[in-house]
Amino acid sequence: MTRMAIFLSRLAALLRRRSIEGELDDELRFHLQMETEENIRRGMSVEEARYAARRSFGGIEQTREAWRDRRFLPQVDAWVRDLRQGARMLARSPLFTAFAVVSLALGIGANTAIFTVLHALVLRPLPYPEPQGLMKLWETSMWGGQACWTPASVPNLLDWREQNRAFQEIAGFTVGGVNLAGHGETLRVPASRVEAQLFPALRVRPFLGRTILLEENAAGRDLVVVLSYGLWERRFGADPAIVGQTVAIDGAAHTVIGVMPPSFQFPPRSGVELWTPIIFNQYTRAARGNHWLEVIARLKPGVSLTAAQQQMDAVAHRLGQQYPEHRIQGLLVQPLDGETKQGTARVLLVLFGAAGLVLLLACGNVAHLVLARIAGRRRELAVRIALGAGRWGIVRLLLTESLLLAAAGGTAGYFAARQALHLLLTLAADRLPDGIPIQIDAAVLGFCILISLFSALLAGLIPAIRNSRIDLQSALKDAAISGGGALRRRLSPLMVGEVALALVLVIGALLLLGSLRNLDRFDMGFRPERVLTMKLAVPETWTVAQSTVFYRQAIEKARAIPGVSRAAVINLVPVQSSHTGSVFTIDGREPPPPGYEPAAEIRAISPEYFQAMGIPLVAGRSFRPDELPDQWRVALINRYAAEQYFPNEDPVGKRIAYGTGSGREDWRTIVGVVGNVREAGAQSPVPAVIYSPLGHPVWTSTTMSLVLRTSVEPAAVTGMVRRGMRELSPDAAVFLVRTMDQVVADSAADTRLLSGLLAIFSAVALVLAAVGVYGVMSHQVLQSTQEIGVRMALGANRSGMLRMVCSRGLQNALAGTALGLGWATLTNGAMQHYVIGMKAIDAETYLAAALGTVAVALGASLLPAWRASRVDPAVALRTE
Repeated sequence: MTRMAIFLSRLAALLRRRSIEGELDDELRFHLQMETEENIRRGMSVEEARYAARRSFGGIEQTREAWRDRRFLPQVDAWVRDLRQGARMLARSPLFTAFAVVSLALGIGANTAIFTVLHALVLRPLPYPEPQGLMKLWETSMWGGQACWTPASVPNLLDWREQNRAFQEIAGFTVGGVNLAGHGETLRVPASRVEAQLFPALRVRPFLGRTILLEENAAGRDLVVVLSYGLWERRFGADPAIVGQTVAIDGAAHTVIGVMPPSFQFPPRSGVELWTPIIFNQYTRAARGNHWLEVIARLKPGVSLTAAQQQMDAVAHRLGQQYPEHRIQGLLVQPLDGETKQGTARVLLVLFGAAGLVLLLACGNVAHLVLARIAGRRRELAVRIALGAGRWGIVRLLLTESLLLAAAGGTAGYFAARQALHLLLTLAADRLPDGIPIQIDAAVLGFCILISLFSALLAGLIPAIRNSRIDLQSALKDAAISGGGALRRRLSPLMVGEVALALVLVIGALLLLGSLRNLDRFDMGFRPERVLTMKLAVPETWTVAQSTVFYRQAIEKARAIPGVSRAAVINLVPVQSSHTGSVFTIDGREPPPPGYEPAAEIRAISPEYFQAMGIPLVAGRSFRPDELPDQWRVALINRYAAEQYFPNEDPVGKRIAYGTGSGREDWRTIVGVVGNVREAGAQSPVPAVIYSPLGHPVWTSTTMSLVLRTSVEPAAVTGMVRRGMRELSPDAAVFLVRTMDQVVADSAADTRLLSGLLAIFSAVALVLAAVGVYGVMSHQVLQSTQEIGVRMALGANRSGMLRMVCSRGLQNALAGTALGLGWATLTNGAMQHYVIGMKAIDAETYLAAALGTVAVALGASLLPAWRASRVDPAVALRTE
């Protein structure tokens, strides 16, 4: 036992020693080993040598502290000295420091402001528990010969839920609106009809009450409603006893069963403010070809997106084989996060890229100023090297100054970002979703610090490294002037790069500004001046016949108002993003392959619609007031549909039928052709359109648009029209009252926002580029003083020197212009979505931007050139 105890104690001591030695860094162990070996050579035993070595360092703990001080304190002292020296040097050059800080503040502030919005709307996850598991499901099919995504049909949804093994919950929903009566005027409220499985899939508990139950997705038990927190506050005064009360929705009493929390919104960023149960009746459960239902699902734990897509592909394949007549082609599983943020991300990434170019310009300006200052400090740096300063010491000193500049620029940029964010939110107020806080938080502050460090490295590291190797002999002889050629070689690429960056931003801004100018004279296919539009929504419980009677009465009521010359209704006003389409059959034609049938947008209109909108009649006639869909089966088509589906023949008199495989009783005769209209905005191509008389049982919905052409300003009749509609029916809602000029302008809202911000960025970029070119040319002239003096002593006149210096600036500007044109050609494809009436690569715009940028660069070169022409040869040569 005694031997065992001794062995264990020695083992413990050995392990303890090794543990202590393991805590020492490699350098400390190396020196201890060297000391131990020296003691062994002196005749000590191994243990004695180790003990003596440790004692010579003052013990393990003392050794660690002493070694840390020995290694790191000099480094800390050196950094502190460099910081003090850098601060003194910057204080001695207030103009340089102020310009560098302002330049960096502009770039850092712009990037921080855009990142704040990008972080809030794109990078931050959706406000649901475990949002990465939420998916959106789409059917994929061919429509009119083109691949597209479509909502699901009810039978397909039920089959997906039964056959899949990838999702915990699958829920269908629709988004629309309801008429909320009581507490004053009837309001049109954005609403969603949902399956009960939706709320468990989202994993969000209500603030008050409960959510929808499975048994409430049935007729007779569906008169319940869940309110949003905002609607509960505004409409019901945040009444805590709201649960159990009844509210009138679409003319029917609904019981309030719950209120959702303040942050809840579904679908995300949709503005929906109440949720009611959705009902699948016998018809919808059998209509596999009726695609109208949006679907959300939550992945099971451990199931990846790829695995879910593969499994749902198999489900879609089985359904396609089981129901070949419905052409079920595929199923797309898409993250809800990406589907929600796609449009917002596209705009913000364009702005973020533009802000990044401004930051690069700012860093380029600071870099060439740093290079110029270093050239003036060559003698000082040479003395430091002669006295023993190493290359790292020189780099550290110069980089410390850049870090100080970046710290000051980042601080100023943070405050500039707060002002820029306010401006951005003001300009984009109508394009930002409600209920999402956009503010500078810890993540944004971290980004600001990160790009400040990046700016310091970008503006200071390369100049510091390049100038850490100095020819002592020439530098100590004060040969700064003789280094002018080398300086020119370093500064010229920066000048070229700055001109190129500025040109890219100028081209983008001019493209969008030109697009807005084109919008005012762009042919939308109708005359928007003095046209007033508004949405009319009747209760969902009304039949098509009741709705049609109301719409006809609304037309007559509006036409009787003084100042209204024409009145009509349509299911979708032009220049809107929503679509209502159908495939159709042409009488006498062989049926095309599935997925390649003719397809068109369907518009239900009253007879005066074309006159009210100013849409020309190309051939045939328009609808007559006595033509009702059930009595007179007639239709009109637009010119694009005539050219697409009736080439080289007159479509008037031809017969078509909605859908495929229709009987003869469904044929409708084309009685006229009208002009093309930009149904989805100026950026989108003209679609094929079929116009059907008001009253069609499918296309006449409970929400239609009233269109009025007035002989006075539309605002003068708005109030009278609203009162007239309320007199017709207190249950009907009137909303989205706008002129067609406003509708057209709103369709280009993204272009307008981008054009304004890019105009600001391009102006800042031109100023930075001009100042950068001025600085480059000024220092080139300064470094070439000797050369200029020699030339003038040999007979060169002042005009010749002026031309010589300007030609140098022009050469760099032309090189930067060529680079910028190539860069813009490669990147401006991202602008195509926002360009109106022109291509993203427009020769006139490119030429105007190039000439303007070259003119700015040449103008910035004139003052240095003038100074060069005033150099005194005697003074210049005296430095020799």
